[in-house]
Amino acid sequence: MGYLGFLSKNEAPPDTLHDVNYMSLMDYENYLNLKLFMDGFNSQKKSEEVEKLKRVFDEANELVFNKFQIRPFYYGLIKHFVDVYNYKEFFDIVFSKSKVKFIFIQDYHIHLQIAMCISAKKHNIRVIEIQHGILDSKYYPFINGKEDYALLPDYLWCWSIKDRDIIRKANYELNSLKPFVGGNMWLKKFLNDEVSKMDRDHELFFVKNDYERVVLITLQPVYLLSELMIEVISKSPANWLYLVRFHPLNTTEAEKQQIINELSRFTNVEIDIASKANLYQLYKKSDFQITHSSASAIEALVFNLPTIVCSDIGYDLYQSQIKDGVVFYYDKSDDIISAINAKAEPNQVNLNSYLLQSNEEEARKAIREIINSESTQ
Repeated sequence: MGYLGFLSKNEAPPDTLHDVNYMSLMDYENYLNLKLFMDGFNSQKKSEEVEKLKRVFDEANELVFNKFQIRPFYYGLIKHFVDVYNYKEFFDIVFSKSKVKFIFIQDYHIHLQIAMCISAKKHNIRVIEIQHGILDSKYYPFINGKEDYALLPDYLWCWSIKDRDIIRKANYELNSLKPFVGGNMWLKKFLNDEVSKMDRDHELFFVKNDYERVVLITLQPVYLLSELMIEVISKSPANWLYLVRFHPLNTTEAEKQQIINELSRFTNVEIDIASKANLYQLYKKSDFQITHSSASAIEALVFNLPTIVCSDIGYDLYQSQIKDGVVFYYDKSDDIISAINAKAEPNQVNLNSYLLQSNEEEARKAIREIINSESTQ
């Protein structure tokens, strides 16, 4: 089995379980720009398709405007259609010269992955989407029938039994996104001590601190530090420590500095260690977690770390977990502080089906069953 990734511009390769060979998309993009320039002299096909899209958007905008006085669709969205069109051509070339039978991806709803899925189905290649975060509405096509959509992966690798069951219920008649439990192999890597330990200086910080409560606040790329979170910190006892963790990939330096400035007046807030230490290590050091709506809420369950989501979006995403008492929801600072003070715990009866699985043999078994079923068709 080979591992292939795609990079553009000056992106740095991410850390992965296995060595990955990365293909630079810049070469293809340079070729594509030249090709589009040359085609522009003697081709109307693509421009005609784009004009059709524009007309559809205009008509949809007018219909919505007449009803709601807004125009929600913008020409900038058309670029994604064009990107999918162009990258499909790239993958058609790649797959026509390969013997690939299965592809594992994450976030199929991004234009590069959409193009890959469409091309893969054209070449009879099966696509397996690996769960990345909470399974929200993008995984529910809301289809009442057995349509087969070219842009959807064939299978969905789920973290937990509950994730699989949620998808089965939502997409029970869909031929794509067929769910199975594969677990979270990053979790397995940590549990097997394959992930580097916490730095000695960071470890000493936790050994020396004598705070009564340690609360982890996990931020997200779009949903940063909220006024509610600041209010919770300001109302909490001085002997509660707050670990405020930036998202490792998308938080900009300007956003980081703004948050640091906002929290500089508090003496019981730690940002540097919280943002550098391994997240799973922080779960073990914390008594509670607060987040807007991060998937860290379900990762923390393995460590029996209680989590509060504190937004309407978080409530919408975690309705099942909140109803079953394995994740908490509060949108008032006093309620959040009371829950932390009372050391509220997840419902242990309902917890098991939500836990991220980490059994490698079970994951291999599930993959073998898929491969065998495909080979007999």
